[in-house]
Amino acid sequence: MFSGSTVVNIEHLRDGGYETRLAAQTALFRRTRLLYDLDYELDPLVIIQSLLLMTLRSGNQGEEKDAWHWVGVAVSLAYAIGLNKIPPAARRMSPEFKLKKRLWWCCLVREQLVALETNRSSRIRPNDWRTTTLTIDDFEFRHLPKKVIDFYSNCGMMKNPNLQHELATIFTAEAGLCTITSRLTQASSVFKHASKPDTRDLGILPDISELDSVDEERLYWAQSLPSCCYIRDVTPTGVGEDKLLIATRRSILHMLYYATSCIVNRMRHMSYIASVDLKSSVRAPTTSQLRVREAVLHITRIIDDLDRHGLIGSLPATERTIIYSAISMSMQVMD
Repeated sequence: MFSGSTVVNIEHLRDGGYETRLAAQTALFRRTRLLYDLDYELDPLVIIQSLLLMTLRSGNQGEEKDAWHWVGVAVSLAYAIGLNKIPPAARRMSPEFKLKKRLWWCCLVREQLVALETNRSSRIRPNDWRTTTLTIDDFEFRHLPKKVIDFYSNCGMMKNPNLQHELATIFTAEAGLCTITSRLTQASSVFKHASKPDTRDLGILPDISELDSVDEERLYWAQSLPSCCYIRDVTPTGVGEDKLLIATRRSILHMLYYATSCIVNRMRHMSYIASVDLKSSVRAPTTSQLRVREAVLHITRIIDDLDRHGLIGSLPATERTIIYSAISMSMQVMD
C-alpha cells in the first residue's frame, strides 16, 4: 500500500481519509517500517522486496533513515542469502532461481540509482557478484487465474502477458545500463566534491581511458536496444493507463541514458580543462561540451513530452533527482 500510494489516484487516498498524497505516504511508510522493526516477516526474499519498496520514499521527511540506508540493508541481506552467486547448473532453470536472479538485479539497479541520486559510491563492487546477465527468459509470463484477474479488474497489466513482456524488456535494458553506470559512481562521487569546475588537482580526475571505455559501452547499449525500448513520443489518446506506464518507463530509461552521457562528458571536460592553459581568454567548445548540450537537449525534449501529457508526476523521485542533477551539473560545462 505504501509503494502504491505514490501513483494511485489521489481520490482513492482521500476516500481512505488522507488529505494529501504526502500524508498517505508518511502514514503508510511508518506502518511498513513498524512491521519491519517488529520482525513481522521472516522470509528473506519478501523482506528484501519490502526494503526495496521502502526506498521509494521521497527524501527522509523527518526520518533518520533514508533510501540509502534501506537499499543498503536490502543489499546486505541479498549477500547474506547468496543472491549474488550462481548456483549449481541443475538449479539454474528452476522458478526459484529465476525469482532470486530477478531480485538480485532489482537490488543492483535500485542501489545504483540511489547511489547516483545521493552522490555516493556504490556498495556493490564488480568482483562481489557472479550472477549472469538478466534476460527476458528470467521472467515468467502467463495468464493468471480468473479470480486474481477479477480482483485486479482495473489493472490491464495483470491480464495482458504482452504488456508484461514489454515492461520486463525495458527493465532488462535498465539493468544493462546500470552495470555501465556502476563504473561511474566512484569517480562521479569524488568529482562532484571538487571545489571548482576548473580544478587542476589531477589526483581527483578520472582516468580518460576508463571514461572512453564507459562511453563505448553506453553507445553499444543504445545500439543493441530491442525495438520496444526505442524512444518515441507519448501518445495517450485512446490508450489505457498500462500503456502510459510503459511509455513513462521507456522515457525514464532514455533520460537515464542521456544523464549518463552528461556525467561521462562532464568528467571528460573537467579532465581537459585541468590540462590546458586556463588563462586563455578564448576557448572553442570542446567535443565533450557539445555532447553535454546534446544530451541535455534530449532530456528536456522528453520532459516536455511527459509534461504535455501530465505524466511528470509519474516520475519516481530517485530518477527525477538523477535527471535534474545531471542537467544542473552540466550547466557548468555548458557555460
